[in-house]
Amino acid sequence: MVLNKNNLRTTTHHLVGFFMGGFIPTCHAQAFAEMTKVEIDMTLRCKHGDLAIIINDVTETGQKNIGRIVSVRGPTRYFDFYKLICWRIKPVTRQKFWVDYSKGIELLRSQAERVYWNDPVHHPDAWLLPIRPKDEDIDLSDAEQVLRMIKNKDYQFNAIGNFILTPA
Repeated sequence: MVLNKNNLRTTTHHLVGFFMGGFIPTCHAQAFAEMTKVEIDMTLRCKHGDLAIIINDVTETGQKNIGRIVSVRGPTRYFDFYKLICWRIKPVTRQKFWVDYSKGIELLRSQAERVYWNDPVHHPDAWLLPIRPKDEDIDLSDAEQVLRMIKNKDYQFNAIGNFILTPA
């Protein structure tokens, strides 16, 4: 319960409703927030707990990670540096991983290091290709083909940065 300057009682739900674009009753504010989360989740490639292949990066050092397999954890976050929604990631191997450190849109430094879950390493969802059972996006045989094509540089990116395989 909050008292505003006119000594009117209001709840935090009313304040949330107001800041979400005007007065929204509590039940509608909650439904709106849940729908927004569902819409974002529906447009993401990866899910919490997935294994994924890194298929793109913008920095020269980050491109050394292309083809690496990583574990994906949520929740997602928006990063100004990429201008995309990102997942927290960790390589499945203990090999050093190239990490870019940024502040806002400025790249501060890049270095190779071992990555653990408590490290703040994130990668855009659009640049991760999930590895899932056959019913879903990609099965393991497809992942092996993708890794082979990445190794042979048989891929390209379209105008909006999506990964496109170009089989020979």
